[in-house]
Amino acid sequence: LAAIPPGDVRNNYLQLMLSFAQVDNLLLAEKALTFWAKLLQEISKEISHQQQQQQQQQLLPHALPPEAIAALMNLATEQLMMPRVAIPQQSENDDEDIPVYFQDYMDYREFIVQYRSRLSTILRAAASVLPEQALAGAKTRLHAALTAGSSGGGGSGGVGGGGGGVPEQVKPLMDTAVFLLEAVMKAVWDDKLQNNPARLETVAALVEPMFQELLIFKTTHPPLLQSQGQGLATFAKLCTVRAHLIPSIITKLLELLATSIPLEGDARGPPPPNPPPTWREVLHARQSIATVIVAYTKAAP
Repeated sequence: LAAIPPGDVRNNYLQLMLSFAQVDNLLLAEKALTFWAKLLQEISKEISHQQQQQQQQQLLPHALPPEAIAALMNLATEQLMMPRVAIPQQSENDDEDIPVYFQDYMDYREFIVQYRSRLSTILRAAASVLPEQALAGAKTRLHAALTAGSSGGGGSGGVGGGGGGVPEQVKPLMDTAVFLLEAVMKAVWDDKLQNNPARLETVAALVEPMFQELLIFKTTHPPLLQSQGQGLATFAKLCTVRAHLIPSIITKLLELLATSIPLEGDARGPPPPNPPPTWREVLHARQSIATVIVAYTKAAP
């Protein structure tokens, strides 16, 4: 709340809406998030218009101060890590796990998907206004997640889980970092960037360290490998300005497939009659890495 100084009716109202965005009642919080998403989109459009007119970029008097926009980015990122904002998995005890203000599991799930979409909109719009700050935030979150994955058991246990599984705090960290990375990259690396070579090289220089850190991350836990693949896929556009690195990158990705999640049995055969959960996790992890190889090849053939 300190990011929005009090004093007039408008700022007091903004502080109130920021408070509503943090309440436990998801229905009320979603209404506040919709307000913030629309406001940030309007600011983003104005900044884009200034850039098209080659005007000096500045926040208009009616816009939010940079500190408030940064606070909203942090708020959205923190909410993504909350269990209540995770997309619910269907179970036999759905009725017991669903908040009372939802009719059934599908109603609850659709709401959470929409809620996360609001958070994504806030992150994208805020990143388009404060690109360097957004990239720095994404880098910090990604580094923290990869550090936790390396030191918290993400590299032990082997494919199939025999080491006790991924620590509960690591997977949300990784998923949030990837979600934030995807939102920021969509906003910062847009189509207009290709027409500004100097700016393009600046953004590429900021993005490349994140890419390299994620690429060398090593884990044998399929859930983390799947998140790793999703994160790597967001860097496909980097290949257009770092095409000379593609051969070594593809080699590294193939090594991930061969060493972190090696095939067991006949890869061309049918799935087992009653595949365990870990079998499906390995399948999804391999698909995630393979998708990255295809995306990079298309980006820089």
